[in-house]
Amino acid sequence: MARNESDREDLYAEFASALARWELNVPFQNLPIVAAIRKDGRLSIYLTPDRCYHFSSQGGLMRAFVDGFLYRTQGNTLARLRRFRSETESELLRHDLRKLELTQFGLETLASLQPVAASLADGQVTVLRSEGNMTELAIRLASICRKPLVLAPAFPTRKD
Repeated sequence: MARNESDREDLYAEFASALARWELNVPFQNLPIVAAIRKDGRLSIYLTPDRCYHFSSQGGLMRAFVDGFLYRTQGNTLARLRRFRSETESELLRHDLRKLELTQFGLETLASLQPVAASLADGQVTVLRSEGNMTELAIRLASICRKPLVLAPAFPTRKD
């Protein structure tokens, strides 16, 4: 993984073990979008180096990286994490989103994904690289975008 989360790597190549993966150009942005469906059904979509989303096989948001913040599901809200790195350590500062913040994040997430879903539905994408049926990606994104953002269950916590 890149030392800096915003470093653009060959994400398509990183998804080599995925069930299906795509690198697409969409009409509304200059950078390609990379999406993958993993063997367990999770969907990952990288819109830009500073905006990516990871969904469970049921369509619930598990994690996101948006504008320098990491987001992780807590089941009923998202934890927003800011990573601070020094030469010797990495520290995460956490803030659990309040209801209004969560609503706003959900609206912004869907506003980011809906143009991709519409472009797929209208056949307005250029496939750069592809392994797998793009219909599955279109169906999954349409399902996520058709309702308010749903969160995946919380990640299990460590018991010390």
